Amino acid sequence: MKILKFTSQLLPNWLSELDQVPDGRLQSRCKYSMKETLFSGTMMFSLRYRSLRSFTLEHRGNELSLDNFSCFISLSDIPDEDSFRYILESVTTDSVNLILKKIHQRLERQKILDAEKFFGSLDLLSLDGTGQLSSCKVNCEFCLTRNSSDGRTHFMHGQLLASLTNQSGKYSMPLQFEPIQKDSTQTQYSKNDCELNAAKRLLQKLRTEFPKRNFCILADNLLAVDPILSVIESFSWKYIVTAKPDRNKEVL
Repeated sequence: MKILKFTSQLLPNWLSELDQVPDGRLQSRCKYSMKETLFSGTMMFSLRYRSLRSFTLEHRGNELSLDNFSCFISLSDIPDEDSFRYILESVTTDSVNLILKKIHQRLERQKILDAEKFFGSLDLLSLDGTGQLSSCKVNCEFCLTRNSSDGRTHFMHGQLLASLTNQSGKYSMPLQFEPIQKDSTQTQYSKNDCELNAAKRLLQKLRTEFPKRNFCILADNLLAVDPILSVIESFSWKYIVTAKPDRNKEVL
């Protein structure tokens, strides 16, 4: 709750930004609005729930929870788990990135995080991939695939996340996301190849969206390869990456 109160003080109209997220559903048949659903999802992450199910089980139909949430937004109820997934599957990464950009622009203008800069001038930015969806039955043309030892094929979607942090690692604030998914022109990607391509796209977007920011990129050995480091150097940014002798020979 402290995070949301801080966000509300910093960006009083941040909830109105949720109204700008496109919603292609027939509104007359919608029980839960896009704004209510996105806010509920924000609460789930702010309160550090392990899963969507645990959040909905505790707060759905809970009058005390709804009263507490009403200091931010009027909620008729928390969407059930299936409604959550159905509504959010139509939300694009670009819509989320636009909201994040506006929040970070406000942070930058008010110089709130200036004291956290590395060597007084660099924004520490960690890049890391994370899974989003995984299934052995449901899939689409953009799914990554992985064959397990038992012969099953796993279909997956993921995101590469760029997050602002500080030297002590006390906080991590999402800055931009980039989908990790199969290119429609390819038949199959390995995980490494796909994440590397996502990193190239994400770095270029960060340069375009935040042209005045001076980043120091933090990454694991997966991104310690010449194509990625060359892009970072071309933007005059710095980087701190881990490297392994048997995998990253070209940078050692």
